[in-house]
Amino acid sequence: AMDPAHRKSAVFGHMIAPLEDYERRETKLLEPQIEEIKLKREIIEKRVDALKKAAAKEAGPTGRAKIQSEILELTTELTALFLPRLPRMITADCTPEKLSNLLCMHSGRMATLDPEGGLFELMSGRYSESGPNLEVYLKAHAGDTLRVDRMGRPSEFVPNPALTIAIPPQLMVIAGLSMKPGFRGRGLLGRFLYSI
Repeated sequence: AMDPAHRKSAVFGHMIAPLEDYERRETKLLEPQIEEIKLKREIIEKRVDALKKAAAKEAGPTGRAKIQSEILELTTELTALFLPRLPRMITADCTPEKLSNLLCMHSGRMATLDPEGGLFELMSGRYSESGPNLEVYLKAHAGDTLRVDRMGRPSEFVPNPALTIAIPPQLMVIAGLSMKPGFRGRGLLGRFLYSI
């Protein structure tokens, strides 16, 4: 942490540049493969739809059974066409709910790297009316299994999550942390290494 005008953002940008370069390179390598898989999946899905319509019109049980068998084969082929995820190692302006989702999507590993202290506002519930949501941060620090089951979104299960947080905030951000609800009492503040 340091006072304003000490070039924190410039230094921070140099620090995370290799990670951002890696994400860009890997994305560029994967994009053609992803587009090919998407096209194959789309073709199979359209074929399955056409076969379902044909099965509905088919009068004889033998004809329906043959079509159903072909649908099952295509469905198996569709399942095998796994769509790789674009690599993500870093996030910044990310709600706790989205962070839990990113951890789930990326093998339980993520880094919140931001040259400002906005993360603490997100932790304390900037976009939430229900107050602080610290679970993902506490569990990812301790490596405790993260299980999220909420209405309106798929369940998430992350065994042994690991979250790296690096923030060079202004001194006033650090000074105000102990006044944020739940930060001290739940042990959040004791999980950081501070340097001023």
